[in-house]
Amino acid sequence: KQVSSLREQNEKLQKQLKQTNEALLIERSKSKGRTSNDSANGSANSNNWIRDLGELEPKQLKPLATRILKSEKLPAIALVARHENKASLLLALTPETAKTLSALELIKPAQATLQGRGGGKATLAQTGSSHIDKIPQAIKALEASLEKNLKTR
Repeated sequence: KQVSSLREQNEKLQKQLKQTNEALLIERSKSKGRTSNDSANGSANSNNWIRDLGELEPKQLKPLATRILKSEKLPAIALVARHENKASLLLALTPETAKTLSALELIKPAQATLQGRGGGKATLAQTGSSHIDKIPQAIKALEASLEKNLKTR
């Protein structure tokens, strides 16, 4: 009985910890909504589509992107992270946006810049690369792709 009670308590605590970590990541993503070159250029990413999260495991990007899309009502969100000297870039589109655009197509310029590999579907695409030094150029390439395609809709 006591072991069962401890297991239940542990499961509850694990769930709370996961929810707290996700909430913290969402807050962290809000404070990093600007690309690394924004302050130098004095321009903000006005639509807040791309967020550089710094050090983060790639597996955390998809659930985070899903929550951000729902909570912030954006047509698309791109998350950039580094982990163990590798770059990860994920692009998620709402189902509505994916009716006319494909995340796989929109991420291609950034993927080419990173010389990365990846895949996905119309609503979500991810690429990874060992060329972390090319992240700023990949962000610019993705930003141009999103600006061109999302603003003309």
